[in-house]
Amino acid sequence: MSSDEETATRRPRGRPRQPTGAREAILDAALGQFSERGFKGASIRAIAGAAGVDAALVGHYFGTKQQLFAATITTRLRLPEHIYPALDGDPGDAGRRFTRAYLDLWEDARLRPMLSAIVRSAVTESGEFTGMLADVQASLLRDDRITDHGYSPEGVQLAAAQLLGVAIGRYVVGLPPVATMDLPTLVDALAPAIQHHVTGGTGATGAGPE
Repeated sequence: MSSDEETATRRPRGRPRQPTGAREAILDAALGQFSERGFKGASIRAIAGAAGVDAALVGHYFGTKQQLFAATITTRLRLPEHIYPALDGDPGDAGRRFTRAYLDLWEDARLRPMLSAIVRSAVTESGEFTGMLADVQASLLRDDRITDHGYSPEGVQLAAAQLLGVAIGRYVVGLPPVATMDLPTLVDALAPAIQHHVTGGTGATGAGPE
C-alpha cells in the first residue's frame, strides 16, 4: 500500500469530523431509537448509524447516553411549548386547560412513544437515571410563565405528577376506568383536583401575592 493510500485509510486523529446538520441528525435519530427501544435498548452506535455519523461525534456533542436522552427530551418533545400556554387566560379554568394540554401530549401519536420510553426507563433504570429525569423536569418547571401568572411551581409540579399517574394508567397500562373513559369526560373528572394544585387551593385566582 502506498503512503497516500495509508493516509486515506488511516483513522483521523483529534475531533471527529462534523458534517453539516450532524447535531440535529443525532437528536432526530436518538428520538427514534429511544422511542422504539427505550433507554436501555438504544445504543450510541445504533443512534450514530441512524444519524449517519461516527459514534465519537455523539459523545463529542452530548457526552453520555444519559445526557443525550435528556437533550432529546428537552429539544424534541418541546414540553413547555405544549404545556405552558394552558396557564394563559382565566385562572378559574386553568386546571381544566392544564389537564387537557397534558393529556393531549399523550394523545399525540408522534410524542407518545418517547413519553412511554421515559416512563419505562424511569422504572427499570438506576436511581441515577431517575435523578436525571428529575433534573429535566425541574428545569422545565423553571419557566417564568408559572410565576408570572401567580402560580406556584410546586403546585404545577404536583399537578403534573398526578397527571403522569393518570397517563400511565390510560396509555401505558390500560387501567380502567381511566383507559376506557372518553377524553372530555376524563378531563371533567380530573380538572377540579388539578385546579386546586395549580392555583394553590385559591380557587379562581392565582397563587401569587395580591
